[in-house]
Amino acid sequence: MEKAKNSDVPIVDRSVFERYKSAFGERLIDLFLETVPSSIKRIDFYVAEKEPAKIKNEAHSLKGSCSVIGAHQMATVCHKIQIKGDSNDLDHMEELTLELKQSYQKVVQELISLQ
Repeated sequence: MEKAKNSDVPIVDRSVFERYKSAFGERLIDLFLETVPSSIKRIDFYVAEKEPAKIKNEAHSLKGSCSVIGAHQMATVCHKIQIKGDSNDLDHMEELTLELKQSYQKVVQELISLQ
């Protein structure tokens, strides 16, 4: 189980992942990998269009998906985006979306190793 640099939080919490995997089976990984890229693209689009309410809603939804598979670091980034969207604060949003994409790539690598 890989951990992010300077963090004790695993990229994917295996105990959470295994709990949901036992309920949903192998489809859990497939669903995550199929749905998350479009969610990230929507966040990018809403950032470009300066739509904080839509950013907040999409980040909230994505945060839930991340939490289900145990991707707590990625969920934390989603939470930061959600909070900024909720407060109509679009400053540094591009940096956060980049962090989100980087976190997603790490999660993908970890999920592939768990299959």
